[in-house]
Amino acid sequence: MSERYGFRTSFRGFSRQDVLTHIDELRATFHEETSERDAEIASLKAQLDEARQRLADVATAEQRETQLRAELETGQEAVRALTAQNEQLAAQLMQAQEAINASREQELSEALSETRAEIQSFRDRETALNSQLVETHQAVAALWQDKEALERKLAAAASFADTLQAQVEELKVQLGGAAAVEEKPTEKPMERWLF
Repeated sequence: MSERYGFRTSFRGFSRQDVLTHIDELRATFHEETSERDAEIASLKAQLDEARQRLADVATAEQRETQLRAELETGQEAVRALTAQNEQLAAQLMQAQEAINASREQELSEALSETRAEIQSFRDRETALNSQLVETHQAVAALWQDKEALERKLAAAASFADTLQAQVEELKVQLGGAAAVEEKPTEKPMERWLF
């Protein structure tokens, strides 16, 4: 053991100063490794916070997708209603062409043109909403991929943090055993080995 730690020996045992010096070295090593582990744990916590934010972004994107779906459904309903109105006006125009004068026919033609313009406007809106929905789908898919990758990183980080914590606890136990030697230098069993 003296060769392992470099303790000087005498007839009565190991050098007290060598043992205390070794304990101080162990304590310094422990504090240094503990500081490194604390920094690694802080980094892992920052990664966890970032991952939680990304998960929140996924939820926001899903809410946006739901909103766009609702707007698209509203637009489609409006298109259907306007289409029905257009068909009705077309029928009225046909009847008017047979029953009323040219002035009434022109009025109905103008109403029909306005309705068709409104239908085209809603169809354009529907196309835009479909495009936004596709983009949102793609964004949600990308965010889900990021989420799965982050979950794997979180699992690895949690495992690594547990390992680091176990190492810190082991170092604390080792330092606790070394400290016990320093705290009781006057006990008779130690006097036989230290001088």
